[in-house]
Amino acid sequence: TPDGETARAAADVVHRAGLEAKKKGNEAEAFRYFFEAARLGHPPAAYEIAAAYAEGRGTARDPQAAARWMMRGAEMGDPRAQYHLGIAYETGIGVSRDDARARALFEKAAEQDHAQAQKRLGDIYAAGRGVPRNPIWAARWYGRAAAHGLPEAQHAYGMAFAKGIGLPADPATGYRWILLAARAGYRPARDILPNLARRLPPEDIHAAEIWADEFTPRIRLPVPDPPTVMYVQQILGALGYEVGPVDGRADARTRAAIREYQRDAGLPETGLISRRLIRHLLAQQASNT
Repeated sequence: TPDGETARAAADVVHRAGLEAKKKGNEAEAFRYFFEAARLGHPPAAYEIAAAYAEGRGTARDPQAAARWMMRGAEMGDPRAQYHLGIAYETGIGVSRDDARARALFEKAAEQDHAQAQKRLGDIYAAGRGVPRNPIWAARWYGRAAAHGLPEAQHAYGMAFAKGIGLPADPATGYRWILLAARAGYRPARDILPNLARRLPPEDIHAAEIWADEFTPRIRLPVPDPPTVMYVQQILGALGYEVGPVDGRADARTRAAIREYQRDAGLPETGLISRRLIRHLLAQQASNT
């Protein structure tokens, strides 16, 4: 509605003023702006209020108020609030431990391209914590977080390629992702990189160096992204559909396999990867385990 749009625009202006005050180190002024923006229904401002109460920035430290505002921010849809509230439920800090609720919050944040939440989901599905173990789905989340530039996810994604866990074994591609993590200073990646390098020909190492030089993190990664395409290709291939190579490219062969699966499953025959298709494949996986 026009009134709603006006309120959102006003909240955006006040929130930006809070960010500017925060940037200048005026924490108390920033807190006042964030509080007003949050009162107007601005989700990122609600997260900023929660963080301010948690850390005592611009106001007295108040863990209870921080928890309330974090919950409010999560309910309003802020991915940072969803992620941090998920951590609280996962660890039982400040709330009763609830792995299912934590996972649901991570999923909401991950769908908004929150890289740490995506990495957390990868860990959950890789280990089977509260869910059936699913290394293929874990690799999908590692891949999305890696594309966003998160070093620990780049390491996990690279190891999945290097070991062939949840992905087709591809040491050269694994080396590329682990090289990125090592360059970012992630110690496990730095430690293992020399061992991986000894197993590759010089031309693969040279190609990895060039690829890493040209890598640019993605802020947004709309579906179908390569990790998601590889997930779909692997599941359809395991079900007997002719998808061609598992390479992350939604080419004509992959689209034909998707259409065939959609026809068999009673879904609209679009040949396209959608959230509905992914949910259906996850359910198919679960029913086959």
